[in-house]
Amino acid sequence: MRYLKLYEGEIKRTFDEWLENPKSKRYESIYTFEFPVKKIFNINEGRSFNSESLIKFLKNERGIDICQNIANELEPEYLSAEFDDEEEFIGEKFTKDEVEANFDNYFNIWLEQQFKNDMSKFFRMYDLDYEEHSINELEFEHLKDSFNQEDIKQFYPYREFNQVFKIIKMYISDIKEGNVLVGKIETNRDLTDDEKESIKDYLEGQLSDGWGNSFSQNTEEEVSYGLKFTTFILTWWNQGYPEWYLELN
Repeated sequence: MRYLKLYEGEIKRTFDEWLENPKSKRYESIYTFEFPVKKIFNINEGRSFNSESLIKFLKNERGIDICQNIANELEPEYLSAEFDDEEEFIGEKFTKDEVEANFDNYFNIWLEQQFKNDMSKFFRMYDLDYEEHSINELEFEHLKDSFNQEDIKQFYPYREFNQVFKIIKMYISDIKEGNVLVGKIETNRDLTDDEKESIKDYLEGQLSDGWGNSFSQNTEEEVSYGLKFTTFILTWWNQGYPEWYLELN
């Protein structure tokens, strides 16, 4: 009976084979899991951004001439209500140079006209709150170290699922395609389909509400063409591109 209980934790050997050498090194199975990440950029300038920086960023990163857009879209009749000298603006269109020379005033009027003075709508329309679907080597190393040091395998709820296998290791090992993280799970025996689904559900919970949620709170400040952005790496999302998935093979 004692041998039978010990044998319950072993697989891939017949009971007779196990009896010949019950102390031999246990069989281990290795599974690979993959999930995507993305880097989020949120502009944190509000209305205090430097106009020259905004113009440069949109031109170089988005291919957008914001001054020309404002010149094309400003309605002279709308401006007449904003200036004392109404005759100067009624019936006229404006040039890119005029807008650029007095950008702050024209921008504020245009923002009210086009976006009802809602800066967040402007940021979304001009892709100033955005995401990148790749991370650099340093960011990957930081993420990998954080995940591996957290050692989330220790919290796996065996009893909840009435499972008797053992997770020996669970760690991130590599990255592919710029944003797909690759990890390994080592167990003391082959897993059933139900057991693999349980681990998958557990990992999804850790990436969304556990370790992944706390990791996304680690923000950095980055500057591009003089504009300041708050950035963080997201390890789980409900919708959006690329489609989120967790594969376990």
